[in-house]
Amino acid sequence: MKARALLVIPVVAVLLVASVVLDAAAGPRPARGGKMSGGGPRAARKAFAEKHPKMAAAKHERALQQFDSDGNGSLDKTERAAAKATFVKKWDADGDGQLSDAERAAARAAARGHLRQRLQQRRGEGGRMRPTP
Repeated sequence: MKARALLVIPVVAVLLVASVVLDAAAGPRPARGGKMSGGGPRAARKAFAEKHPKMAAAKHERALQQFDSDGNGSLDKTERAAAKATFVKKWDADGDGQLSDAERAAARAAARGHLRQRLQQRRGEGGRMRPTP
């Protein structure tokens, strides 16, 4: 029994060192974006666009249709400000012109619920995604 324990310790140590070396050799991991990674909202949008390119493109098109007043295909500073003001107006429950943490959380929860609902509508039998029409 004691001999087995003496054998197991070096094997575990070798496996641990090998995993550290392999992890270091793989290089740095890409940032996932979002609050926990420290990337902020811009990194979160980039990560979402990389993971869901069709949804990100559709969201971009909707924003252009709604807020691109000069029709140049991009949102300038004033158009982005108008988009932000519309968003704040929609979710500002207390009417102070700013979103509190609770109001931001409510907006995020609503967005997640909306996304979850859309995904469930697109799922076919057996939980698989149906092609979009």
